[in-house]
Amino acid sequence: MNTDPNILLEKLDQFIRKYYKNQLMKGGLYVVAATLSAFIIASLLEYLGHFNPTTRSVLFFSFALFSAGIFGYYIVRPLLKLYRMGSYLSYQDAAVLVGKHFPEVNDRLLNTLQLHSVGESNPLLIAAIEQKTKELKPVPFQ
Repeated sequence: MNTDPNILLEKLDQFIRKYYKNQLMKGGLYVVAATLSAFIIASLLEYLGHFNPTTRSVLFFSFALFSAGIFGYYIVRPLLKLYRMGSYLSYQDAAVLVGKHFPEVNDRLLNTLQLHSVGESNPLLIAAIEQKTKELKPVPFQ
């Protein structure tokens, strides 16, 4: 029977990739909405204020800096984490997220990961990991 504990790790990898892709999609919507709103506000301020060139420059560079900051926070950061650069979601953190979402999984996934990290030298430990993997196998983490 195929109850390799690495199946759980593969499922968690898929979950982590999907999690960061969802973060990118949500971030893309935030970036578009925030940039569009800031552009409309800056345009209305200029239209109603008839500012001098110095004030226009400050307004323009504030808009550009705001847009770049929003883009960096909501797009670049999740993109780097998606490709595992910098700090990213660990298996244990992902197991906690999955456990919160699926009540039938609860803490069993986290416990299985902790058992797997202890080591595979004890036959009883291996049997426990395989049993928990069998129980968690039908649950889709995505």
